[in-house]
Amino acid sequence: MRMRKDAKFYVVAIILVALIYLAIKGTSSKHDFRKAAKSKLQLTSEQKAPPSSCDHHELTAEDVKVSIVVSTKANEDAVITQTVNSVLAHTDPSLLLEVLIAVDKMVTKDRLQLLTQEFAEYSPLVTIMHGQTGDRLKNKFVVGHSAKGNVIVFIDDTVVVTENYLNPLLETLKDHPEGIAVPSYDYFTEMTASVEKTWSLMKWVFGWRLDIEAYELSFQEIANRQQDISMPSMVFDSSAFAIYKTYLEKLGSIKHDMRYAGSTDLSFATWLCGGGAYVVPCSRVAKVQSASTSMPGENKMKHMVAERYFTEKYLRLFRQVNPAPVSLTKEENNHLTIEKNFQKKCHRDFDWYMKTIVKEDVFVPSDEAVAYGYFNSKSGHVCFRQTPAMIFLGYYGCKMHSRGKMFEYLKSGQLRSGNDCITNGGKGGSYMVTDTCDYNKSSFKWITNKHRQFRSAANQCISHATDPYKENNERQVLMFTKCAEESNPSSFQWQLWNSFIWLDGV
Repeated sequence: MRMRKDAKFYVVAIILVALIYLAIKGTSSKHDFRKAAKSKLQLTSEQKAPPSSCDHHELTAEDVKVSIVVSTKANEDAVITQTVNSVLAHTDPSLLLEVLIAVDKMVTKDRLQLLTQEFAEYSPLVTIMHGQTGDRLKNKFVVGHSAKGNVIVFIDDTVVVTENYLNPLLETLKDHPEGIAVPSYDYFTEMTASVEKTWSLMKWVFGWRLDIEAYELSFQEIANRQQDISMPSMVFDSSAFAIYKTYLEKLGSIKHDMRYAGSTDLSFATWLCGGGAYVVPCSRVAKVQSASTSMPGENKMKHMVAERYFTEKYLRLFRQVNPAPVSLTKEENNHLTIEKNFQKKCHRDFDWYMKTIVKEDVFVPSDEAVAYGYFNSKSGHVCFRQTPAMIFLGYYGCKMHSRGKMFEYLKSGQLRSGNDCITNGGKGGSYMVTDTCDYNKSSFKWITNKHRQFRSAANQCISHATDPYKENNERQVLMFTKCAEESNPSSFQWQLWNSFIWLDGV
C-alpha cells in the first residue's frame, strides 16, 4: 500500500518537474524570439528622457495575458516583417501569449507561403491566420474573437512599436475596462530611418468629411491637462489600439457582422455605446507616413456612417462637403437598417457626444453662416490664425480641424471666429485685427464681389502681404489696404476652405 502511495508521489513529482521545465523552456524560447527579432529590426528609435509622469507600475503575468493581432494585406513584406519583429522585440515575454497575423483574404497562395516561411522560426508563438474578408477592420475583429488573451492589441502592418509601448496601454485599460487605449504616434517615411520619440501630446479630431487628423496640444491645453496617464479622445486612428476581449465581444454584438467602416465608425460606436477611447502619451509607436489614397467604396461607407449616427443637424453639415454616393444596394440598405436596430442598445446619442466629448474641438457653423472654413489667401495657399496680440499671422499647410482658425461669413456681413470678428486696426495700411463683434458698426462688415475680395464700406480691402514693419521678410500678415480691383492680384482674393471644399464667390 505504501509502495503505491510512493509511486503516486513520484509520478506527481515527475509531472510537476516536467511542467516547470516546459514553462521555463517556453519562457526561454520567448526570450530567444525576442533576441532574434531585435537583431532583425531595421528601425531604431532615439528617445529623449520620458517625463516623470511616464513611470508605470510593473504588471505581472497573473494580471493580464496579451494576444497581439497584426493586420496585413501582405503587399509589402518588409513592412509586415518589421512590424512583427518590433512586437517580439519590445513586448514583455511574460505578458505575451501569442501573435496572430491576420492576412487579407485576397492574398495569393504564393504570398501566404512566403509569409509562413518568413515567420516559421517564431512558431508556435506566431501564427498566420488567413482572413475570410477583404475588410481590414472586420478581419481584425474576427481574428481577435479567436484570440486566447484577455487583452488584445491590434496593430496594422504600417506600424512599428517602440520600447515600453505596452505597459501604459495596459494601465489605461485597468482604469477604463470598457474602453480602447490608443498609443501616440511618431511618423517616419523610410523603414530604415531612425524615429525620435517626441513625447509631444497629440489630440485626434474629425471633420465633416469624416476624416480624422492628429495635432499637437497648445501650451494652454497642456497646462490645463491633469497628470493622468491617458486623455479622452473623441476619435482615434485604428491602426493600433488595445482592448479587453470582453469589451471587444460587446462591440462585436452591437454591430451587425462586426463590420466597422473605419476609424470614425469605431470611435463613434465606442463612445455612444457606453465606452470611451483614450490616447496614451507615454505609449509611443512609429507609423509609416504615406500619401492618402481613396479606397473603393469609401464615399459610400462614409455616407452609411453619417446616416447611422448623425442627427439631422449634423447630417446637413456632412452633406454640404460630401458628394452624394451612388444609391445603396438592397443588401446595403438592409445592412444599415439592421445596424440602426443594434444602435438601440446604445444609451447615448450624437448630441450627447458633441456636447460632452467633442465640446468645442470640432467647428460647428451657426445658422447665420453663408460660408465657413479657414481664411485662405489664393496667394501661396496660406491660411491665417489669430495671435495673442490679436493680429493675424499666416501659416502654410492649412490643417483640417485645428481650433481657433475657423471663420464664418455671416449673412449680415461679418467674418466671425467664436465671439470675435475681423475688423481693421485703424486707417488704411494697418494690420487686420479681431475684436468683440459689433453687428451695428460698419467697420465689422465686409462685402464680397465677383473678384472674391472682402471690401469695407470705405472701399478698403483685406489683403495678404509680407509684414512691412518687420525685418523678417517671411512673416505673412493680413493688412487693411486700398482695393486693387482693376489688377485684382491674388493677394486680394480669398476663399473659405472647409474640409477640402472651396467655397468660392460667397
